[in-house]
Amino acid sequence: MAFIDQLLNLIRPKWKHSVYSIREKAVEKLEDQKMLAYVAENDDRYEIRETAVKKLKDQKLLAYVAKNTIFPNIREAAVKKLNGKKWQELLADIAKNDSNYEVQETAVWKLDPSKWQDLLADIAKNEVANEPRRAAVKQLDSSKWQELLADIAKNDEEELVRKAAVKKLKNKNLKNEILVDIAKTSYSWEVRRDAVEELDPLKQKDSLADFAINDESEHVRRAAVGKLENQILLADIAKNDNAYVIRGDAVAKLNPDKFQNLLIDFAKNDDNEYVRRTAVEKLKDQEILTWIAKNDKEWDVIRTAEVMIRILNSNPKELVEMAKNDKDSTVREVAVKKLDDQEVLVDIAKEDSTIGIFARRRLKELKKK
Repeated sequence: MAFIDQLLNLIRPKWKHSVYSIREKAVEKLEDQKMLAYVAENDDRYEIRETAVKKLKDQKLLAYVAKNTIFPNIREAAVKKLNGKKWQELLADIAKNDSNYEVQETAVWKLDPSKWQDLLADIAKNEVANEPRRAAVKQLDSSKWQELLADIAKNDEEELVRKAAVKKLKNKNLKNEILVDIAKTSYSWEVRRDAVEELDPLKQKDSLADFAINDESEHVRRAAVGKLENQILLADIAKNDNAYVIRGDAVAKLNPDKFQNLLIDFAKNDDNEYVRRTAVEKLKDQEILTWIAKNDKEWDVIRTAEVMIRILNSNPKELVEMAKNDKDSTVREVAVKKLDDQEVLVDIAKEDSTIGIFARRRLKELKKK
């Protein structure tokens, strides 16, 4: 056989050569569209098939390959290159009937949603594979399919499909109800966290409290803490959560007028630098701040205490000047967190790439008051 191949190699084109490296180089130079389509369909090396389909430009040949080749990755590559406006009927057929979920999903995304709502609804409800269902859900007209979206959000077996459907629901009560269910039952902490982040903090106070205290994932608990306003609960979490980042986030939301003694305790005694520093930013007692500046072992906490002493001895104009122009980013950061002037905060959010994030957070805090 090797001898016969050697003989055949002398007479056949290089793109049919038995040595794949020679064949590959020949295909890279090949421009004949019919030959490229043949290679994309028939070569026994996937690298060469992919090279061929990448070079295909003829839309009719791409359509043929997208529909007929046995190799799913080549069908998908061909679908991606199809002119979406010209091949809607073919794309609809592939989206509904292809045996490979990745090919189906690619076709779904190329459908014109304004023309294929019934097909998208059918795929969203009945397709076996998760990925095409989710893609179809995302393309559904939410004004037309609320009942279907609610059914999918409640009952689909795949969490990411449910989540996609929930995002398109207009009934806020129903949306929150389903989000709570997802946050309670999902095996994925990422899905639970994302659901928690979308909950209405005014209507789901009890659920958020439950997630903040009891979820096994610190990522989910942290998301819930970010939406809590219950000061007693936040104080409890600040004392007792085993994740320092959650304790620190809870401390950051405590009312300094109501919890000075607790904040002093955190600032002096918590075993984590982030928690201590966050507490220091809320202290009002200069003697305590001076003690921390002298006795804390972490430079970041010491520096924050020093900055707080400076801020407490500043008037409003000096505070604005510190927030906008101080050369020390720690000074600007802490000063921004104390500002009430929303115009100044907007300017800082736009102009200071380092401190802008803290200005945006402060603006959100002020809007809640």
